[in-house]
Amino acid sequence: MKYLRSLQSRVVFKCAVVPALLLCAIFRNPALQWFAVAASALWLSVVAIGFWAEAAPKLKRHKRTKAKPELSTATSMDAVPHQNPENSLFLIRQINYRVTEQLKSVYPAVAWLWVRRPTTEELCRGGAWRIRVSNADPFNFGEVAIDQSGKLTITMLQACLLKTVTAASKDDDSDLEEHELLDRVDVKEWYEGEGERVITAMIDNLNTQGHRTLLIRENGEVYVELDAGNNQKVECIQNFPPRMVWEEICQTLKEDEITASIKPDGLALAW
Repeated sequence: MKYLRSLQSRVVFKCAVVPALLLCAIFRNPALQWFAVAASALWLSVVAIGFWAEAAPKLKRHKRTKAKPELSTATSMDAVPHQNPENSLFLIRQINYRVTEQLKSVYPAVAWLWVRRPTTEELCRGGAWRIRVSNADPFNFGEVAIDQSGKLTITMLQACLLKTVTAASKDDDSDLEEHELLDRVDVKEWYEGEGERVITAMIDNLNTQGHRTLLIRENGEVYVELDAGNNQKVECIQNFPPRMVWEEICQTLKEDEITASIKPDGLALAW
């Protein structure tokens, strides 16, 4: 094609432009001069068309080559998921539901807790994590394994502890008089400020793990029952109100459809 375009331009030049210029040189006639101008314009048009036909494919290839890195950059950016706390919470709760579903298929009354709850990054990479289970005799532990394809398997374990150590913390308000504590504590303000958020989040997480009750002790430590008389600490509520205002807390929680009752060892919540 390139050869044909070159041949066409040469033919036009020889057959039109050259004779027109010779005639203009021999006969000084205005009509011949206009003919020479038209022949030159025709020749230039043929040359320009040939040049454009040759350059256009190169320009298209250059544009396609330039667009590929941009597409690759956009694809690489899309491949990085945007993570935020809500997505992380959603992922761990979905894993909790899957673990609970598998355990309850064998032990209908089972409840469990992470020994160390994995992070979102660890779950995405895959691995194995220990859980503590109750109502799954003779097993009291399990191992949850997740591979990179998302397959989840649970291995039941039985562990015998040599001893159980219960650490008791001191109550910061033990040296205060009852009326001083009452003056310092505003149950409604505490509940609306942080109590509602903390208690709701705990209940949502424990609910996904098969628990229906929890116990809050006077120092703010939160426990769930794994076996008969065997409780495990799962959380600690900062600035938890003292026992003398728990009746008011019970009434406040009742408005949110949470049953609360005062026990000798703490405030029991059920949902």
